Amino acid sequence: ADEGHYIERIRLLLGRWTYNIRHPDYAAAESLIEDMARINDRRQSPSPDAYALSPLVEPAHLRATELWMRGTTRNHRGYFDQARACFERFLDAETDAMRTFWMAITGFDRRSDALGLLGMTKCLVGDVEAGLADVDAGIAAARTTGKALPICEALQWAGFSKLIMGEPLTVTKPLVAELLRTSKDHSLFSHFGVALCLKGSEALRSGHAQLAIELLTQGLIQLRDANYGPFDP
Repeated sequence: ADEGHYIERIRLLLGRWTYNIRHPDYAAAESLIEDMARINDRRQSPSPDAYALSPLVEPAHLRATELWMRGTTRNHRGYFDQARACFERFLDAETDAMRTFWMAITGFDRRSDALGLLGMTKCLVGDVEAGLADVDAGIAAARTTGKALPICEALQWAGFSKLIMGEPLTVTKPLVAELLRTSKDHSLFSHFGVALCLKGSEALRSGHAQLAIELLTQGLIQLRDANYGPFDP
């Protein structure tokens, strides 16, 4: 019973952090990350029974999870050097078994997401060549899952990074078109909103200002309706 209570505590903490990232309340998200770190520091040797119930409580898995949470939060807050360090450490720490388990319980692929966000942070601080290589690696990793959510995550980070870095529209348009199509087909509403905004950015670069305004407005409304706070107008 004690082990089951411990696992439930970790799950609730992760759920609260996800809520705070989406709405967002970054101070609360950072506090929850510190809670995760304290839990892991106090419990470096859980019993074998705990592992049998859930690999999530393994100290190495908890540490990797903490790094991913911290990197994501710091990226959202604009602390790109700190985010980069966390994502690099996470990618070194996460094993294939951890990746498989996380996807099984959440449907989310942290590895491809971390690669995409790492690439974006590198682009934003001027390490463009390495950043673009990472977002491409994120797409490749996401495709190995065969799942719409990881693929859309990777496509949105790649599309944003390549557009903001001035990559040719011949490069960005296939990515944005796939993101638009896949997110719509799978009812991934926040990703669909991002896709509309990226398509609007492409229209602006092509000189179609009115179309750009319409697409960007539609995208922001979609993000608002999807309750995705970081992009809520």
